Amino acid sequence: MNKDFYYFYENYNSGIKENDENYEMFAGAVNKLSFDEKAKSRWELLQAIEAYARLHFETEEKYMEKYDFPYYYDHKNKHQEFMEEYENLKEMYETDQNEKFLSRFSYFVENWLQEHHLEDGVVLVNYLKMNNKNGNNPVLM
Repeated sequence: MNKDFYYFYENYNSGIKENDENYEMFAGAVNKLSFDEKAKSRWELLQAIEAYARLHFETEEKYMEKYDFPYYYDHKNKHQEFMEEYENLKEMYETDQNEKFLSRFSYFVENWLQEHHLEDGVVLVNYLKMNNKNGNNPVLM
C-alpha cells in the first residue's frame, strides 16, 4: 500500500476523461495537504483542492444537464453539501485548529469521495453509457 492519505484508485475512474483527470488532480492535492507541514503551503493546497472540486462538479453538472440526467438535482445538491462542509472545514483551519482540521478533513473527504464516486458516479456513468446509442458520446473515453 502507498503511504498517501488518499489514493486515486483505478475503480474510481468514471470513464469520463475530463472528470477523471480533475479527480486525479484533486486526490493529488489532498495527498500533499496531509503531509505538508508548512501553513502557507497548506493554505495554498486548500485553495487548489477547492478549485479542483469546483471544476470536477462543474464538469459533472455540465454533462448531467446536456444528457438530461434524471437525478441531476439530487446529484447537484450533494455537490453543494460538499462545498458547505468544505467551507466549514476551511474555517476550522483558519481559526488555527490544524490537528483537528486534518483529522476531520481526511475523514470527510475520503468518505464523501468514496460514496460520490462509487455510488453516485456509477449511476451517472451508467446513464451516460445507456444514452450513448449511436456510439459518439464525446464524454466517454
